[in-house]
Amino acid sequence: MSTASSDDERSREEVAPPKEPQPPRFAEGTPISPEILEGQQGAQLFAAFSASFWSGPTPRAEELDKYNGVMDGGANRVMELIETQAAHRQDLERKDVEADISLRKLGLIAGFFLGLIATMGGLALIAAGDDAGAFGPILTAVAVLAGVFVWWRKNDGSGPPALPPATPE
Repeated sequence: MSTASSDDERSREEVAPPKEPQPPRFAEGTPISPEILEGQQGAQLFAAFSASFWSGPTPRAEELDKYNGVMDGGANRVMELIETQAAHRQDLERKDVEADISLRKLGLIAGFFLGLIATMGGLALIAAGDDAGAFGPILTAVAVLAGVFVWWRKNDGSGPPALPPATPE
């Protein structure tokens, strides 16, 4: 029985996974050529990658220097392009705000005149002697204007919901 137990111990030792070989250590920035790794048993080559992300209206200073390397004044041309694009975007935003203000004023004026016309029509019917029919236009005008006011307040003045974008067929 002693022979069987020693055989079990040997088989356990043989089954144990081998230790991972340690990669050769080099100073940072030292190029690794195949000649360095020749003859080293279990040597492995490791590569490290780095990435960076930049988000902003202007490129990094290093990138602008590269533009100057490609053409004289390249960085200035890039900056001029960025400045013109920013001015264009600001002009579009200003026009959008001005158009929104104009539409709101137009809506207020149109609502005032529609309410005024409906009220005047109701008063004209009262003057003509049709008391029951006169309250219809007056109440309708008041209800519509109040409904628009409540709806507008509920939506924080954001206006009507936007239409979904058209999909090409």
